[in-house]
Amino acid sequence: MREGGEERIGESWDRGSLILSWRDVLRGGARFRDGRNVVLHEFAHQIDAESGPTNGAPAMPTREMTQRWADVFSREYERHVEAVDLGARTVIDPYGAEHPAEFFAVVTEAFFEKPKALRRRHPDIYALMKDYFCQDPAQRFRKREPEAEEEPQEWIN
Repeated sequence: MREGGEERIGESWDRGSLILSWRDVLRGGARFRDGRNVVLHEFAHQIDAESGPTNGAPAMPTREMTQRWADVFSREYERHVEAVDLGARTVIDPYGAEHPAEFFAVVTEAFFEKPKALRRRHPDIYALMKDYFCQDPAQRFRKREPEAEEEPQEWIN
């Protein structure tokens, strides 16, 4: 879909509406574990918007979790922005450096599609997402299964 000369693969609108490119929905499902999934990305924006403006801080069940989220996400977001500014390869999509809301969306993609790499490179954020979503996707992959998410040595974040 195009808007103002810019191609978009998805949008999250107020009141629960999602606009998704069907081609990219299919691509995201077919290329599971590449870390890119428009459905996960746009639903993360919907979750984020439940607490008000999209800012990378969805509604939390407890005050303790809210504080933990603020501490971990702000630290990891700054770390990600620095890595992207340096041109480093990252587990988390570089688009996440644009804004905390985009960071939450791309971390959500990585959490479900590249869980082992995210857990290895960002254990604090992985643990936070695991607690938030009440699941551990890294446990879904068998040990002997080849990892499509193998990380190059030059990744710094």
